[in-house]
Amino acid sequence: MEKKLSRKEREFSQRKKEILDIALSLFSKRGFHNVTMQDIARKSEFAVGTIYKFFKTKEDLYRELVIKKGEEILSLLIKPFELSVDEMLKIRKAIETKINVFIENKDAIYLYLTETRGAAAYVSINIDEKIKDLYFSYLEKLAEVFEDGIKKGIFPDMDPFLLAIGIDSISNAFLFQEMERPGEHPFNVDLILKIFFRQIYIGGKLNV
Repeated sequence: MEKKLSRKEREFSQRKKEILDIALSLFSKRGFHNVTMQDIARKSEFAVGTIYKFFKTKEDLYRELVIKKGEEILSLLIKPFELSVDEMLKIRKAIETKINVFIENKDAIYLYLTETRGAAAYVSINIDEKIKDLYFSYLEKLAEVFEDGIKKGIFPDMDPFLLAIGIDSISNAFLFQEMERPGEHPFNVDLILKIFFRQIYIGGKLNV
């Protein structure tokens, strides 16, 4: 049974969430180096001393923010793999979910993509290792879907992990492009599936 939090614990948790939400907004707009703890305090309407009660340094706040958001996003991305549907539909649902998650969490994703290399080196390394672990756990679950499909004969007998990397890389490329140039090159899940699962070369025999 889940432990019920006291009023004081709930208030602490709520204040911390408010600070992290404000920090996410500021970091994603200005970048890690251009935001101070004073900026976060001013925007969140907390005293600077209060901010430091929750986080010892800006680096600590940043690390917790990126890892927390990474865990939240992963929990959403893996939900389609729990569905009791065939492998193709699982993959479709996984990509649809990823597109929606990226759109709904643009600030968090943009922050990680643009800032983990720009923060203090030791912060960046620690974040990278944690995020890499989360990302690979997602790829492994996607690879399991391909593996099941290979056993059923609906996918070719290829390394399932490489197949997972392949389709994930296509969706990533489209999503990152959309973040940089919103609406310039519209796409949907059908286009991603078509490029990955169907031959797009129509010039005759393909010698590969």
